[in-house]
Order: sequence, then structure tokens, then C-alpha cells
Amino acid sequence: AALIFSELRFALMREIFLDEFGEERFNIIGDTGRIYHYLKKVYLNPGSKWWDNRKTKNEESAEEIIIRAYRSTIKILEERQGKNPDRWKWGSEHTLELRHALGEVPLLGLFFNSGPRAVNGGSETINNLLSKVSKGNHKVTAGPSMRTQIDFSDLENIKIINPLGQS
Repeated sequence: AALIFSELRFALMREIFLDEFGEERFNIIGDTGRIYHYLKKVYLNPGSKWWDNRKTKNEESAEEIIIRAYRSTIKILEERQGKNPDRWKWGSEHTLELRHALGEVPLLGLFFNSGPRAVNGGSETINNLLSKVSKGNHKVTAGPSMRTQIDFSDLENIKIINPLGQS
């Protein structure tokens, strides 16, 4: 379900904004968190002019664009994951790879880089791991750098973690 939701959201963004912004601007704004805000605003307004694809003769409705985005989502996922939706896995596309500068040197990457590995979470979860819309995939490009757990009844026992240790 997470994979379908996330891919459908990408498809909706492309269907709604690409014709107005053009590829370059769409990719720029698509790589910011603002595009999710804009998507929500348009989605909640079925009469918005953003629903219409300016490159077609007819004026599309919100329903038509949503159906088009859904069909695109299914087609893309069938190409990448196969025809059986029961086998579609979020973790096979939502991966995290931590790369070190020395990991770019052949053979050193085996020692300095970590991953890629399947990870839970997403841009709308507590495990806030982000992907770039312009990349057209769900590989993690950003996430939390620190997590803190505080039990206010036991302030002497605060726990803090950083991914892959301290820097």
C-alpha cells in the first residue's frame, strides 16, 4: 500500500504540475517539500484550474486527472515490480544508501559505504525519510540526523541516537 500511495502521489504531481511548470521547473520544485503542500491545496479543490492540462484541447476535471494518474501508477509499478500486486514491496524501492567521500574510490566503497538496504518510513511518517520527485524513484535522499527519546518521568535517562554513530 505504501508503494502504491507514494507512486500515485508522484503521478498526481506530474499530471497536475508538469504542463504548467515544464520539466526543468517541475524537477526543481519537485525536489522541495513545497510540492506536497501545493498538491494538497489542489487536491482539496476539485475546481482548481491546475487540474486542466494546458497541452490538451479539452478541459480535464480532477476526476479525469486522478484516474490518469492511477493508471500511470499501475503501469509504472507493473513495469518495475511485475504484474502481481501481492508481490509489490515498498522496501524493494524505498532504499537507503549512506555514502562516504572515500567510498567513491574503487574498492574503498566496500569499507566506507553502507547499503543500499530496504527501509521503512516515508515523507509522511515519523520515520521521515524523503525521496526526490525528480529522480522518479523512492530512493532515500534525506532523513533525520538525530532522534531523541525523552521520558519526562525519568529525565536522567534520555536516549539520543545518530544514524551510523557520532560525527
